Amino acid sequence: TFSAWRRPGGPGPGGTEYSMAGMQAGATAEASLDFFLDDAGRAGWDSFLAGHALLEGAAAAPPGGEASSSPFHARRQVVVWTRKFKVPFLGPREYLIARQAWCEQAGQGGAGQGADRVTAVMLAQESHRSAPEPTCTPGAVRVPAMWSAWASRTVRAGEPGHPGAAAGEAVRGWLGGGGGSLADAAAAPACETVMVRRE
Repeated sequence: TFSAWRRPGGPGPGGTEYSMAGMQAGATAEASLDFFLDDAGRAGWDSFLAGHALLEGAAAAPPGGEASSSPFHARRQVVVWTRKFKVPFLGPREYLIARQAWCEQAGQGGAGQGADRVTAVMLAQESHRSAPEPTCTPGAVRVPAMWSAWASRTVRAGEPGHPGAAAGEAVRGWLGGGGGSLADAAAAPACETVMVRRE
């Protein structure tokens, strides 16, 4: 399930606020964090991300890396994103982003279960000692102000808020109808996320 809101202006001068809430079947909070903050992987599915670079901090864990050793657990990074839009009147935008994520309440299900709760914050900066001026990308406009924060929690089967059979159907759909019984799929965890963004 997914819902989103937009509020022009919001408190303070300028900008637009966006809010999103959703439930992702067949995922955990930690897996969702790894997915959305993996810039190299994101470039494969986010058609607006035209370029990215790590300016400061630890790089992401390699695909398939052990969750317990993933730098996502204590991630503190400064990255640069270049975003290109599919409209002729809006040129490329560059974001210098300082971001950090916190993981807590490790699951009790054994190795690889990971954190049950994740909080992440992203904040655009106007400059950074490792970033060329005026921008890293020729022709791009650097966005001086943007922030985004989200919180995710893993919802186990049987807990309040778990989508139950709906999660099972979604997981089976992703697996092409195979990969186990509906009961097994319905027992998979789900990830609930609430996000607020201002730009």
